Amino acid sequence: MVIRPANPEDAEPIWRILEPVIRAGETYPLPRDMSRSEALAYWLAPHHDVFVAIETDAIVGTYYLRANNAGGGAHVANCGYIVAGRATGRGMARAMCAHSLARAKERGFRAMQFNFVIATNDRAVRLWQAMGLSVVGRLPGAFLHPAQGYVDALVIIASSSRGGPGPFSSLSGGERYGSKNWRHALNVGSDDTAPRWSAKEPTIPWIERSSFSAICAGQSSGGS
Repeated sequence: MVIRPANPEDAEPIWRILEPVIRAGETYPLPRDMSRSEALAYWLAPHHDVFVAIETDAIVGTYYLRANNAGGGAHVANCGYIVAGRATGRGMARAMCAHSLARAKERGFRAMQFNFVIATNDRAVRLWQAMGLSVVGRLPGAFLHPAQGYVDALVIIASSSRGGPGPFSSLSGGERYGSKNWRHALNVGSDDTAPRWSAKEPTIPWIERSSFSAICAGQSSGGS
């Protein structure tokens, strides 16, 4: 699997991954009748940094990275992730999470925060905790689940400083990769096996993207 920056030509395959999640309405607070144009206009927001995960020449996952807030909150990152239904259970979400932690550290963020993780999304919650993030808040009945009614949403954060957000030194993914000059190869196991990174092969370049950004959110895993 290769993770690379998204580009404009990726819009259609990204939409094919997004649409089932939007229609299901179980993991993200988005209108279930959102049109293709509305969804892509939202995902392709210029202030988001988006990557796609590719396996056998097909996009099977994507994630966004952005500042969680402006001004005094701009040092905290926020991400959302989505994996295509056909690719779940193969470590894609774990790999993208590790990649996003590395990217966030490189961009100078001091913490990662997910503002609204649906509590019934057990797979995502378990994964974020396995990756070193912690549940720090619960919003009772904040999300109307189409099948389960009003359910809680969770605030999940990664930070290594007790006095406030600090560097990603305690995380299981991001602390190992920070240099702009690194290029990494990634081999992915199951969802229970952390991806193995190597600096020997120039598969995933750390580059600053200039003209195209997008955000995507999670099915088997979620952020936002």
